[in-house]
Formats: sequence, C-alpha cells, structure tokens
Amino acid sequence: MTLVMALALFLVAGGHWAMLQGVAWATMVRDYSRAGSLTQAVEKTFDGKHPCPLCKKIASARAHEEKAPVTVKADKKAE
Repeated sequence: MTLVMALALFLVAGGHWAMLQGVAWATMVRDYSRAGSLTQAVEKTFDGKHPCPLCKKIASARAHEEKAPVTVKADKKAE
C-alpha cells in the first residue's frame, strides 16, 4: 500500500516529466558528444537553443497539463 501511495505522489508531483526530461538530456549529451567534445555537448544540451523532439513534446505536454484545471464534480443534494 505504501508503494502505491508513493507512486501516486510521484506522479501527482510531476515525477514522470522529470524522468522523461532526464532521458532526453542524457540522449542529447550522447548525440551531441559524437560531433564534438563532452563539454560542448553539455553546453549545447542545456543552453535552451537546441531542444530535441522529446524536449519539445515534454514542454508541450506539461504546458497542456498546467492549462487544464483539475475539476472535481460534487453533486449537491437538496435538503
């Protein structure tokens, strides 16, 4: 039960986006280091000017998720 609660908290807090972003950054460093030094690859990865397709999808999905309000339906009963 504790594991389920921890997983739910992780997802609600946006942990899945952080994990995906980490994968995207690691892939970008690997790809950029093939054409230059590791230092240049890290700079290019984190300068914000060279987002990869996964980074763009993550940013789009996060923006869409933030715009969509969380709603809870509450049925009111007449008393």
